[in-house]
Amino acid sequence: MHELDGREVHRRLESYPSSATTDATTDEVLRIGELMLQENLSRAQSVDAKAMQIIGYVGVIYTIILSQRNWFEEFDRLELFFLGAAIVCTFVATVAAMASMWARSWRSFSDEEWFRKELLEEPEALRRFHVATMHKVVSENRALHHRKGSSLVVAQGGLAAAVALFAVVLIFQAIYADPPAGEGDRPSEQGAGRRA
Repeated sequence: MHELDGREVHRRLESYPSSATTDATTDEVLRIGELMLQENLSRAQSVDAKAMQIIGYVGVIYTIILSQRNWFEEFDRLELFFLGAAIVCTFVATVAAMASMWARSWRSFSDEEWFRKELLEEPEALRRFHVATMHKVVSENRALHHRKGSSLVVAQGGLAAAVALFAVVLIFQAIYADPPAGEGDRPSEQGAGRRA
């Protein structure tokens, strides 16, 4: 996506004279700017909501792991490797999700930009100045959103990897688990051989 720098935006805003027709042009540009500001904020809120969901999921994984402490005594090296990798991926997902939600300086209009003193008696010039300021705000927030989005992608990848590795551990448990105590007369040679 091609983005204009601030100087080019100012040049284009100053390239047409003020008239009834061109005032309508400024109105349209202002309207689009307002929509872009709203979209900017909505996207940031969406990223934060997804990050919160990821933190909730990793919390469930942590709870399951901590509730099964005997795993660390019963598992062989291969299972411990997968479990350890799942824990690492879960930690990465947690850190990345929290990083995407970390409070950063979200750009907005300052009072000085809103009430530009030297332009208060020139409505059209003030409107064009507000358009330029909107562009600056949207550009800075877009860069911040990209950083938040990149952290979210890492969090999603970490969570997916953790779930996959954790599933492998559970599959190993289901396949090689020792039989219940009541089935002592039918010992699982496969499970016994594996634990030996």
